[in-house]
Amino acid sequence: MIQTENISVSADSARAIDSTAQAPREVYTSQYPAGFARLKGNDSVVARTDTLAVMREPAGRDAMWHSNSLLGSSGVMAMLLLAILAVVVSYRSGYKYVHNMWHNIFSVKMRDFEDHTLDETWILVTLVLNSCVVQGVFLFCAVTRDAALYAHTNPRLFLYVGLLSAVALVYYLCQLGLYRLLGYVFGTPEQTESVLNGFKAITSLVGLLLLPEVMVMLTFPHTTETMLIVGAISYLCARVVFIIKGFRIFYYNLLSSVYFILYLCAVEIVPPIIVWVISMNVCFVF
Repeated sequence: MIQTENISVSADSARAIDSTAQAPREVYTSQYPAGFARLKGNDSVVARTDTLAVMREPAGRDAMWHSNSLLGSSGVMAMLLLAILAVVVSYRSGYKYVHNMWHNIFSVKMRDFEDHTLDETWILVTLVLNSCVVQGVFLFCAVTRDAALYAHTNPRLFLYVGLLSAVALVYYLCQLGLYRLLGYVFGTPEQTESVLNGFKAITSLVGLLLLPEVMVMLTFPHTTETMLIVGAISYLCARVVFIIKGFRIFYYNLLSSVYFILYLCAVEIVPPIIVWVISMNVCFVF
C-alpha cells in the first residue's frame, strides 16, 4: 500500500517538471528602448519649469578688499613682543631700578649711594626701548585714523611702525641731551642728575602705561578712539608729574619762573608738535 502511494507521487512530480519545461518563457521588452523623451514638464516634482522664478541678479555682493591689521602683522607683533620679553628677562637682575623708579620720579633729593650697576643699566635700556616701540605703535594708530591714510600704509605696516618707533627713540635722545644742557646751564651736577633720572623713569613709565591701551587697540580695533584718549591722558599726566619735579628743582625766584615758562614752550610744547608733524609726514611720504 505504501509502495503504491510513493509510485503515484513520483509520477505526479515527473509530470509537473515536464509541463514546466515545455511551457514557453515570457519575454519582457522595454517600453522606452531609446530612453525617456526630452519633453517640457517631464519632471515629476515640478510640473512646468517656465513658471519658476528666475534670479536676474546673483545674490551676494562683489568681493571686498580686506586690509591687514597690526595684530596680523608678524613684524609688528614680533617687535612688540621682543621688547616686552626683554623687559621681563632683565627684570630678574635689575629689579632694584624698578623699585627705585618712584623715588626717581617724585623725589628731588639724591640718594646717599647711587650705585647703578650694569644690570640696572640693562633694564633701563630695555624699558626705554619698550617705551619707544609702544609709542611707535600708539603714534601709528593715532596718525592712521583716516581710512585713506591707513589704506596707504597697510601693505607695509612693519616699516611704518618701525619708522615711528625710531622717531620716538630720536625724540628721547634729543630730550635727554636737552635736559642735560639745561641742567648744566641752570643747575648743579646733582640737580642735573636728578632731572635726568626723573626723565628716564618717566619715559620707562610711559611705555608701561601705554602698553595696555596698545594691546586693547590691537585686539579690538573698534576701541581705537577711546584708547587713544586714555593713552593721551596717561601721557599728559606723566609729563605733568615730571614738569612739577623740574619746577621744584630749578625754581629759586621770580626770574627762574620766567625761565620755566620758556622751558615749557621750548621743551614740553613745541617738540611734541614737531614729532606729530614728522609722524604725519613719515606716513604720507614713504
